[in-house]
Amino acid sequence: MLNRLRDDLDYREGKLVIFGLPKCGNTWLRFMISDALSVPITTPWIEGNGISILHFANSRPHVDQCTGPFVRGLLLVRDPRDMICSFFHYAKTEYYVTKVDPNCKFDGFHDFYFNYFLGRIVPDYGVHDHDTSFDNLKLPRFRYEDLLHDPKSELERLFDSWKIPRSDWQDRIDEAVRRNEFDKLKKEGKSKDLAEIPTTHFRKGKWGSFREEMPEEILNDANERFADIIERLGYNEFDE
Repeated sequence: MLNRLRDDLDYREGKLVIFGLPKCGNTWLRFMISDALSVPITTPWIEGNGISILHFANSRPHVDQCTGPFVRGLLLVRDPRDMICSFFHYAKTEYYVTKVDPNCKFDGFHDFYFNYFLGRIVPDYGVHDHDTSFDNLKLPRFRYEDLLHDPKSELERLFDSWKIPRSDWQDRIDEAVRRNEFDKLKKEGKSKDLAEIPTTHFRKGKWGSFREEMPEEILNDANERFADIIERLGYNEFDE
C-alpha cells in the first residue's frame, strides 16, 4: 500500500502516477503529460523517473511491488458504464488477448459482463473501492469526460496542482494536446519509450455511449451494482 507521495522532491526525480482503472483514458493522458512535461514513459515496476499508470486499487498486493519514489499523482475516473463498454471492445482486440490476458474468452456482451468483467476484472482491480482506496494520498481527481471537453484546461489544472512551474510546460502544452488528438491516435497509434500502443486501443473518445451500446439487462444491473460509484463520482447527474 502506498502511504505517501514524495512531493518534497522535484517532479523529475521520481515517478508521476496516474491512478485509474483500465479504459478510463489513462494511456491518452499519460502521452499528453509526457509530451507536455518532456518526461519519459515508464511503469510502476521498474527503476527510473517518468509518467506511469497504476490500475490497481491501493489495497491490492500488486501495489506493494511498485518501485518508487512516487513524487506526484492524480486519480482519473470515468463513468463506470462507459468504462464497461470500452473494456468490452478492448478485450476483443488482438493486443489484449496476446499482451494483456491470453486467457480472456467470452461470447458476446452478456458473457463478457457477467462472467469475465464481474468475475475477474472487478475483484482483480478492486473496482468497488478503487477511487476511495487512495484517499490517504489526497490526490487531485480528474474526470475523463472533463478531459475530453477541454484537455488543455485540465492539464493546466493538473500541473498547477502539482506545483510545476508554468515555464516548464507552457510552451509545449498546445502541441502536446494536438499530437494526442483522438482522431490522430485512432489512425496512427503511438509509440514512445516503453509504450507501443496500437490504433485499436483508441476507439471513440466520447462519453455516454453506454446508452446506445449496453444491453438493457446489463445496464439495469450496472446501475444497481455500481450505484455507489456512480453517485460518489457524480455521474448520476448525467442521468437526469
